[in-house]
Amino acid sequence: MFCMPLRYDNMREIPYPYKGIVALSNDAEYASAEFLDWLLMFLNTTEKTALGYGLGMEFATSVFFYSRTPLHASFFDSLSVHAKETKEAQRLRAYIQCGYIDTNHAFGDFNVTENFTRNHALKVYEMLDKYALSIPIYTNHGNGNTKSMQHNIGFLPHHLASHAESPFYHTDLFRKNGGCYVWSDDYVYEKAAVVSLDGGLLRADDGRGMGEKFMQKLFCGDAEYFFFKRYRSTGVVAPTFQTFNYQIQSIDWEYFCHNCSVIIFYQHFGSFYVANKGNVPTTLELLRQFPYYLNGLYFLKEQQDKGNILVMSTSHLLKYVEMYMSTKVEHVAHKEKAMLKVHNYHERTIDFFDGLTIYIDNPKEYIEVSYLDKLLKFVYNGLDARGRYSITLDSKKGKI
Repeated sequence: MFCMPLRYDNMREIPYPYKGIVALSNDAEYASAEFLDWLLMFLNTTEKTALGYGLGMEFATSVFFYSRTPLHASFFDSLSVHAKETKEAQRLRAYIQCGYIDTNHAFGDFNVTENFTRNHALKVYEMLDKYALSIPIYTNHGNGNTKSMQHNIGFLPHHLASHAESPFYHTDLFRKNGGCYVWSDDYVYEKAAVVSLDGGLLRADDGRGMGEKFMQKLFCGDAEYFFFKRYRSTGVVAPTFQTFNYQIQSIDWEYFCHNCSVIIFYQHFGSFYVANKGNVPTTLELLRQFPYYLNGLYFLKEQQDKGNILVMSTSHLLKYVEMYMSTKVEHVAHKEKAMLKVHNYHERTIDFFDGLTIYIDNPKEYIEVSYLDKLLKFVYNGLDARGRYSITLDSKKGKI
């Protein structure tokens, strides 16, 4: 987890009224189109779904663009660069459009026989451009064979995605499509040391500049990218639906909220558990038979309803942290109104500042908030735990 610093006395670390932010970063394995249909509705809406009434949180998943099996939802029906679109491709595009898919999970489950090339990426970004779609996050994928993971982004010798001379180069396309956030396979938080099969200790972070930081801009091959960490802590077994309750229970939530923290959980919700014969995909039948495994999600729902923990999509959380860590609010003296000017290191769109909560002295005073001479919309808040009034910038629901 990462404790957000109080950078300025007039800026609240977390959007009012919450005390911390959580995101669920889900990898694409075993997330079939049918699985995504009911999981996305259950987590994102309050409608009646196949699992009961939805939880009304904010959740976005990753996707494979290429797959040989319908067990993984994908846009193209094989690992070939000449693959045709699947029957669910249009549905997946709609999920990107509404924010339910925000992550490219290394394009697909490639192997040595059918390996990734730059042409695979060109085909994907041509399709995204055609439909005016953008995916801001790239996450690495691993199957144990370094030769089939050479298109991963990172710093290991076999990470070649950011090397312009490599046949696996694609980060220039990622940037042009609006991508900026990267998770590399060794950037994970582990609560306890992971023991390998031969009894040795595996390190979760090899010290390439991240250390204990949650998110950092690092130069990787051809440009700078925001690398971020995910919380794993499931030992020798990759995170699955059956381990999510443990992940939730392993967090000291009182400390988390007291210190205005953020965390991204690393998950494979499409995999119910890993048995000796391989992965067992998550199904409605399994969750109905064992509803206990939904407890972690219900906990987050309860905490959000209480105003303690805000659940965001991974891209939304990363954008918020980037915004908070690069923004300053100036109080400009004026006799008739409170004038607040928002500043940032770079020129931003108005919605970039959504969620920024600014402390005010007098809620009865007329307030004007601007950025580059553009007025920003906001909502008024009540007193928080510090006994202070505030406003929160909101380009969609706020008023000028």
